[in-house]
Amino acid sequence: MFLISMRFFKSIKIKSSSGVLAFIFLLAWNSSLYAHPFLWKVSGDHEFYLFGTIHLPDPRVTDISDEVEIALKQSTSFYAELDLSESNTMMIKQSMWLPEKMNLYDYLSVELEENIESYLKQINPELNLEFFAKQKLWVLAITLTVIEQQLKYPGQLALDAKLFNQAKSLGLMTGGLESVEEQLQVFEQMTVDEQIMFLSDTVEFMIATNNNEDNFIEESIVAYLNGDLDQLMAHLMSYMKDNEFYTDLLDRLIDKRNIRMADTIVSLVSENPSQKYFFAIGAGHFWGDASINNILMNKGYSIQIVE
Repeated sequence: MFLISMRFFKSIKIKSSSGVLAFIFLLAWNSSLYAHPFLWKVSGDHEFYLFGTIHLPDPRVTDISDEVEIALKQSTSFYAELDLSESNTMMIKQSMWLPEKMNLYDYLSVELEENIESYLKQINPELNLEFFAKQKLWVLAITLTVIEQQLKYPGQLALDAKLFNQAKSLGLMTGGLESVEEQLQVFEQMTVDEQIMFLSDTVEFMIATNNNEDNFIEESIVAYLNGDLDQLMAHLMSYMKDNEFYTDLLDRLIDKRNIRMADTIVSLVSENPSQKYFFAIGAGHFWGDASINNILMNKGYSIQIVE
């Protein structure tokens, strides 16, 4: 879901001395230094693996554990949320930009423009809004949440992409549980006013987080690395505004996609019983009553953590 900003930063070379910071929707999984609670083996009519990921290039994230390596080598097919083939990544890249002759300044109030500029300067004095002037409003909102990570680890692959490439190098069949259009639709269907609100709230959140002595995202990552998904999601909910827009956004971003991806998983394993699948999905999709895990269990599958 967040490959858009990663593609954008491959063309920007600016040094950043800031610490770790990531978007509230981005959930980390594991470093080899930590326990590994987010790899599951699913059994029933078929056997396959589920793995919780994060769309970030932080080395603590991309250091693939022995358990995951073994599970990959035991599999014959690898599916991420999205097929990360070159054609799909080009489609994502093309979706980032505003129509010709338009730019962000056509939409931003003076106050919002100043807030964005202020946050960018906190990240790096060499940054300014002009770098992002052709991005769509919702793309800029996501970009701001991962900018520090992307500048800190320029050119480094996020975990999802690293796993995808590793699966290909092992000779696994690869694919995606969603299409590019399905992923983009979550944000593309926002009205302009909703995108402006989303951007404004994101800037407000990032400034507040940056000014907080207790690094919100770092604490969230540690909670997740320790296997405390409830605590991590409690952090998430504490920063989500309680209104209809965010209720609907979370439904489209998490719940509806959980149903779609779980249905696709069942179809794949049922139609291709000779394949041993490894599914790598953002970890937030494994939390709560509407999680992919619960959907699969309701369909008769048993799910066990791989120790």
